[in-house]
Amino acid sequence: MKLRAALIVLPAAILLAACGGSTDTDDSAADTTTAAAAATISCSEFGSVGEDKELIEAVRAMPEISGHNVTSVRISKDSDYPDQWALAVTLCDPSIENVDALRPTATSFAKAVKAQPWASEVFAVYVGNDWLVDGELAPEQKLKDGDFQMHLWNGRPSEEAENSRWEVIAG
Repeated sequence: MKLRAALIVLPAAILLAACGGSTDTDDSAADTTTAAAAATISCSEFGSVGEDKELIEAVRAMPEISGHNVTSVRISKDSDYPDQWALAVTLCDPSIENVDALRPTATSFAKAVKAQPWASEVFAVYVGNDWLVDGELAPEQKLKDGDFQMHLWNGRPSEEAENSRWEVIAG
């Protein structure tokens, strides 16, 4: 929340400074900007859940997400899918400002997962993004494809259609 406030206040403060003159509002915006600029943004340490450490490391290294700070890879079972598992990744990328901005990264990741030899074993894919602001968790962004086997993730009918396919869990 502090980061989003800083992203809103900073352009306003710059605009006011560019216009010149000083009012009480200008001073207040400058004080808020200074306080917001002092916020410390950080990422959680990497953690994983699942028995297949080799697969977890292979997922973590996938180019579609490795450009972001991958903070977790989770492989989990569900009794409704006894021969399959869910795959969840969490990124730490404050430059992805909202869940809609996360969609293209999630779509690229889903396409890459679909191309893996083990893709037929995945029943759901989750892609999340969160970070810490002054040690507190910023609002999480999380997308889900709960019907991963039903979706082709091959660019058809369009990437825009694929981006809109994601179910928003948080954000």
